[in-house]
Formats: sequence, structure tokens, C-alpha cells
Amino acid sequence: MDDEPLFKFNRFKVIWIGRFFCVVMLLLMGAFFINQVEIFFQQPDLIENNFPLNLVFQLGMISGYVVALKNEKAGSVLIVIFSLMFLWTLGIPKMFLFFFVILISPLYFFAYHWFRVSRGGSAE
Repeated sequence: MDDEPLFKFNRFKVIWIGRFFCVVMLLLMGAFFINQVEIFFQQPDLIENNFPLNLVFQLGMISGYVVALKNEKAGSVLIVIFSLMFLWTLGIPKMFLFFFVILISPLYFFAYHWFRVSRGGSAE
């Protein structure tokens, strides 16, 4: 009885929910990235004064979402690392945890899938 999960999800569906969240975050962060790049093209003096390092980290985070669609573990590592660096460069300490929890949302579903597989269950 203790080995039964609280909710009986089909683990195959859970991994696809995580991939769906990757696509959603990819679209949202991609649109945000394109918007910021347009701002820098409209105001080139901003780039002359300081290099937009947060855009590099945001591009790494977007690439992490793309990698996670094919390889969940490698993509998850990229998402966590680049999310931390991206939020660190923004300098919003009061909202850091809130945004970090949202940015790594696909990892919750991937972690559930890995946990169930590691306990001896099948991947499907």
C-alpha cells in the first residue's frame, strides 16, 4: 500500500506534459528574447555602454528547452543553470524564487517520471 502513488498518472503522459511545458516556455521566453533584441537594435547606444549578458543566458535557457524536448536530463541541467544565471543578471532578489519556480516548471514532470522509473516502474 505504501508503494502506490497518491495519484495514478500514466507516466508516459507525464513526460509529454513536461514536454508541453517546454514548448510553452520556449514560446514565451523566445518572444521575450526577440522583444529585447529588437529594443537593442532600435537603441544601439545601449550595447555600446554594456554588453547584454542576460540575453546570452536567456538564449542558453531557450536552448535548454529545445534540448529537453529530445533529451530531458541534459535539457534540465541546461535549464537550471541558465535560469539561475539569467535571473542573477536581472537583479530582482525579491522575485527570484517566484520566477525560478516558473522557469523550471517542465522539470517537475520530468522529475516525477524519473522517480517512478527509478523505483522499478516502467517508462510507460
